[in-house]
Amino acid sequence: MPLSAQRSQAEGGGPGGIRKPPRCPRRADWIALNRRTGEIVPASCRANFCSWCGPINASHIAGALALAGPERAILLTGLSPNWQTNRHWMRESTYRLRKVLKGELQLAWHIEPNPKGTGHHAHAWQRGPFIPQRALSEVVASVGMGKVAFINRMRGNPNKPLGYGLKLAGMPYGMKTITETEDGLATYLEANGGRLVHTTKGFWRDAEGNACGQREAMKAWASRNRTATLVEEGKWEAMPDERRPGFTRAIAQQRAAEYMARE
Repeated sequence: MPLSAQRSQAEGGGPGGIRKPPRCPRRADWIALNRRTGEIVPASCRANFCSWCGPINASHIAGALALAGPERAILLTGLSPNWQTNRHWMRESTYRLRKVLKGELQLAWHIEPNPKGTGHHAHAWQRGPFIPQRALSEVVASVGMGKVAFINRMRGNPNKPLGYGLKLAGMPYGMKTITETEDGLATYLEANGGRLVHTTKGFWRDAEGNACGQREAMKAWASRNRTATLVEEGKWEAMPDERRPGFTRAIAQQRAAEYMARE
């Protein structure tokens, strides 16, 4: 669902004078119209690789991660520059950790290149039984990753997005956008097989704590910033920007008619 907040967020400049395009370059001639509220925002393609939509998706994922209620933050080192290798290592590590814990393990993770180009590392958020530091280090080392691994208890705040570790994708840390380079998003996606985050099955939760999918969790976070109810939000429609004047007049006339009918 388009959000008016997307516009101001995407137009902001990043550090070093880096600026995102004023709207989605893949839908530059389109708008999104809410027939119920009359709100008009730039249309978006919602693709992770889009320089406008990618950071917006990342910000919603940051909030969705917070809604999932992770209990611990994990840092893994010594990863490969090859995505398929890292994917295998993470899957195998998850499998072996579940055997160690003899219980459920919920995990969200992503990979980043080290700042100085010395390799790759992974950030993860875990919900479930406690993982001993030594067991974590031994498991990840046994599949090929580095022996240095850290796990720390989190003091979760469901109202604050979890952004650290997604800076290359334009993920806000707190409320600050920390995109570092113009090609940061492309670098991040290459390291993650085109995705912004990876999770075990059943990781995501909605605002009420119920199990849901990633898209539903992202929508749940985004909707928290809106004052309208779901009924009031109405239906969003995409249309060519050139048709904006006609629809704007039509909506104004419709609202006038509804007002007169109530009088």
